[in-house]
Amino acid sequence: MSEASPGLPATCDSPRSIVNDPLAQARREASVALFTIAALLVGFAVLLLVMPRLLGATVDVVQRLRELGWLLGLAIVFAATGVWARYSPLPAAVVGLVLYLLLAVLSLAVGLVLILLAVLLVKAIRTCVKARRGPA
Repeated sequence: MSEASPGLPATCDSPRSIVNDPLAQARREASVALFTIAALLVGFAVLLLVMPRLLGATVDVVQRLRELGWLLGLAIVFAATGVWARYSPLPAAVVGLVLYLLLAVLSLAVGLVLILLAVLLVKAIRTCVKARRGPA
């Protein structure tokens, strides 16, 4: 094990010990990545609260609470995984990656459905314009 800096407890990771200790560096990198994702999710939750007020839009309170619950719940899961990474970085990083990829795939699926719906609407508009012009 590496030598701790003077004045710091032996369990603290000093900058020098992180460079000399690959496990300490792995713990730090994994936990920082997971805490960053958690912080971004909390930031999105704040934006979800603030944006309708700034835009003067009316929102469905039940739907908004459901969305906030999901965002904050995911933030808690990623933060807990970040704490876990301080003790066991590899499994925590793998679980975090799997959760993140699952969210990315779900977002991609929703995005593809929205694109498909937009294409269908464009096709419907073209058909309506052709019908309005009459037979060619």
